[in-house]
Amino acid sequence: MEKLGIDSFLIAVQIINFGLLLYVLKRVLYKPVLKAIAARQKKIAAIDKEKQKFEKQKEEFEKKTQKLLRAMRKEKQEIVEEAKKEATTQRKKTLEKANYQAKEIIKKAKLQVEKEKLEALKQVNQKSSKLAIVIVEKMMGDILSKSAKKKSVQLAIKQLERLSKENGN
Repeated sequence: MEKLGIDSFLIAVQIINFGLLLYVLKRVLYKPVLKAIAARQKKIAAIDKEKQKFEKQKEEFEKKTQKLLRAMRKEKQEIVEEAKKEATTQRKKTLEKANYQAKEIIKKAKLQVEKEKLEALKQVNQKSSKLAIVIVEKMMGDILSKSAKKKSVQLAIKQLERLSKENGN
């Protein structure tokens, strides 16, 4: 090989030198780089795992929030419905009370009018009786005796009472 200009000692030294370089690079550079890459891959995997965990928590939170919102809307609707029912009931009670009070006022007014009517009729009957007595006494004063006057006055009073009862009923 010396004829070709190749020194075998130099090739052996170059091979040893290359082997040493590979050994040193493997020890000093390759393993730390692989460790750093592995550490980064672990960090990335941990970050992905945390990300998935947070996304799952986010989804659960959103589900709970939606469920809570639906429950609150339903409760709000129920409260509104209950308030409407209560308002309707209260309105009906108020109207019934007002109608009852109006009927009572009308009833009392009718009774009062009837009472006043009877009182007026009574007063008219009394005045007409007195007037009839006075008229009969004056007309018969000269003609009849006291007992006849008395009988005729009593008869006139009875007829007036009978007429007033017929007119009153």
